[in-house]
Amino acid sequence: MSSPGIHAILFVVTVASRFTDEDEKTINAFLQCFGEEGRKHILVIFTRKDDLDKNKTTIDEFVRTCPESLQQFLATVQGRYMAVNNDDKSPDKKTFTQELVKRVLQMVGTNGGKCYTNEMYEKVEIQLKEAEDEKVRKIAAANKASDDERIQKEMAQINEELRMKRRLCEEELARKKEEAEKRYRAQLEDERQKMALRHIRQVEEELRMKQRLCEIQLKEAEDEKARKIAAANKASDDERIQKEMAQINEELRMKRRLCEEELARKKEEAEKTLQGSIGR
Repeated sequence: MSSPGIHAILFVVTVASRFTDEDEKTINAFLQCFGEEGRKHILVIFTRKDDLDKNKTTIDEFVRTCPESLQQFLATVQGRYMAVNNDDKSPDKKTFTQELVKRVLQMVGTNGGKCYTNEMYEKVEIQLKEAEDEKVRKIAAANKASDDERIQKEMAQINEELRMKRRLCEEELARKKEEAEKRYRAQLEDERQKMALRHIRQVEEELRMKQRLCEIQLKEAEDEKARKIAAANKASDDERIQKEMAQINEELRMKRRLCEEELARKKEEAEKTLQGSIGR
């Protein structure tokens, strides 16, 4: 920057094209670059005044109808603006330099002869650096908050997935346990029925053996009876023979009755055992 500083900062804008968002960003960047103090030294120069002349429009009329953002910019520089004709043959081109010097001197007088110094520019740079650092801190804080929120959402989603998997595992374990218990009960019932059937067969076999034993005993008793009859016949003792026959018959009836009672008791026990096994 020149020493002792800058008396005028010229900001050039064309009237030939539409004022765009990009132009607005340029103005904002320009104002930030020079700061609040720099606005006192800004003079806006509109080019292509010859286009306005062709449409029979003055620069003041153009300013009144220009976008609001441009009007606000002109207001921040206290309405200091002028227009230049781009046509080299235009008579206005010869007086533009004189008018420009006059407007700059007026601005210098308004500022009390002060210029825009290096110290002012460096101060603005420090302010911009601090603003940029603050912006970075805010962005970092926002990003951290966003990351924390995203992490919380992801953790919530993971926890929900874990709960779902745990519930599915518990349901699967319960189903497997129930199936195993059903298989065990079925096997136990089958085993009980098999044991009951083996017991019944064992009892039936014992009954058959006792029945054969009774039949043998009865046969032996019959044989004994026949021998005694034969012996009695030989002795020709009818009375004794009748008594002995009555005694033998009584013994046979007793033995037959005992065998039948024993068979009935064994059969009843077998039936009770079978019914108890099936009931369990």
